[in-house]
Amino acid sequence: MNRRHYLAIIGSVSLSGCVNQIRGQSGSECSSSPILPTDRTRPCPVLTHQPTKPTVGQATVLDASESQPPPERLGSSDTLFYFWRVGPNTQASVPEGTEYVSEGPQFTHRFKQAGRHTVDVLITHGNNIVYSDEAFPNIGVGYQHESDVARASEIVNVQPLPEDPIDLDNTDVTISLKAEQQAVSIGNPAYLTLSITNTIGDGPVSAQLILEVPTGLTVSETSFNQGGGQYTSTFEIDPGDTANERIAVRATESGPYQLTGYVVYEFDESDTTEQTQTSEIQLRFYE
Repeated sequence: MNRRHYLAIIGSVSLSGCVNQIRGQSGSECSSSPILPTDRTRPCPVLTHQPTKPTVGQATVLDASESQPPPERLGSSDTLFYFWRVGPNTQASVPEGTEYVSEGPQFTHRFKQAGRHTVDVLITHGNNIVYSDEAFPNIGVGYQHESDVARASEIVNVQPLPEDPIDLDNTDVTISLKAEQQAVSIGNPAYLTLSITNTIGDGPVSAQLILEVPTGLTVSETSFNQGGGQYTSTFEIDPGDTANERIAVRATESGPYQLTGYVVYEFDESDTTEQTQTSEIQLRFYE
């Protein structure tokens, strides 16, 4: 049988502080209540994450390395195995969904969207491990006895990146500029969406989008002119029509970035030029 052994496991441990594990819970230490007979073969799980309130795309360390062997195996040279599951809206080495994968006692994760995300970990000792394509089909390894497995869960509250989109809606024109997704991997573009609608119907409107882009970011659309850290593109919109543009922004290095954008516009037979507020858009590109 072909087994995929990409198990990252903690080395031999010999800890003596575990008194009892709390099923389905995690914390900085285990309970000091009397040990039940059914708990003597379960590890003692401890699950934390840092930072405590990460933002979208920020590296978040999920850590179960303080977990301890079961009471019956204290003082022995034992190896703990860790099976992780991360809730939806995530992007990292542990995939979305219901499958558990083995990533060792600690790993770094990035969340694609803001909100509450549940992280689960199953922990068992080496003598309980079986190599089977049926236990966890995605990794070809699993555990033999449910009574030897400890579970812990953690809620991670992921905060959105600050965003100040353009959202102009008046009797003459409607203009919107915002980021589709604020956190992406370094090899992919982050997209901005621009929409300009000529609502009055009395004549065409000319509009120009100006983006001020920091060093390290580029706009790859051919319709844009570039110079002096600015990218500009001009649109002519007939009465009742809408101009839509999807703008790809790429980064040469990982990190957080802030770009600004605004739109100036005028109607053909008007001597007045109007301008939207300046939008500050936060983006994060990660490895």
